Amino acid sequence: MNAHLSVPARRFSLVAFLVLAFVLAWGAWIPAALGLFPVTLAGLAGAWGPSLAGIAMTAADSGRDGLRVLFRRLSQWRVGVQWYLFVLLWPAVLSIAVTGISILLGSAPPDFSNPPVVSVYPAPPEAFAAGFLPLLPLVFVTQLFGSSLGEEIGWRGFALPRLQRRHSALISSLVLGLVWGIWHMPRIWVPGDPIGLAGLWWLVLGLVLNAVFYTWIFNSTGGSLIPVLLLHTTQAVTSLFLSELPNPGLKHALMAVVATTVLVRFGASRMTD
Repeated sequence: MNAHLSVPARRFSLVAFLVLAFVLAWGAWIPAALGLFPVTLAGLAGAWGPSLAGIAMTAADSGRDGLRVLFRRLSQWRVGVQWYLFVLLWPAVLSIAVTGISILLGSAPPDFSNPPVVSVYPAPPEAFAAGFLPLLPLVFVTQLFGSSLGEEIGWRGFALPRLQRRHSALISSLVLGLVWGIWHMPRIWVPGDPIGLAGLWWLVLGLVLNAVFYTWIFNSTGGSLIPVLLLHTTQAVTSLFLSELPNPGLKHALMAVVATTVLVRFGASRMTD
């Protein structure tokens, strides 16, 4: 596999990365779930666990040279306009498809004027005085430099290339997606956390399917983290600003169809041309 997409790892470095990522995140989220730590602060602190672990283990694995390679992934912006279009539009297309099909099957339309951001985003009521759309740029930037950057340097920047050194792109995606889902588990019990509304098993399944998309994008853009970060961000922002009828079975079925199409077209081994 392309050297940009797979990186040799020292023995047990992936295990050490996972332990550190879990300790940093769960060390913030479990106290928050018990009411011992502010929820908003715990969410941000925990979200940076994977990237901090990835940076630390890269330094331990390969020193400054490894860190240069890792951070260079954050500046690879020439990846083709089609990838920017996909990562920015796919979450909205999926959400609208789920809602549209649900309405055709007899469900009442959701209230698009009252999206989840109004009730779950930690902002004072006066912030919504001019409506919710003016908040979109702020929420996008907050998400980009919060959970997205806090996770993806670790998951896709550190772990995925090392998994792909020994396994196919598909197996690497499935393993990483399962770990990614389990890593979120304590947030199910954090009061007011939007993840807690989804249910653990749907969450894990969704992240396993998402991991296939992330690997496909990462491999097809030469190991760039920019489109991966944007997809992570637009998925979160879309779920906040676009009302969607709750139909997780349909949503995951549609994701599975598209993921299968990707595998058939690009191959499970490399998931890229």
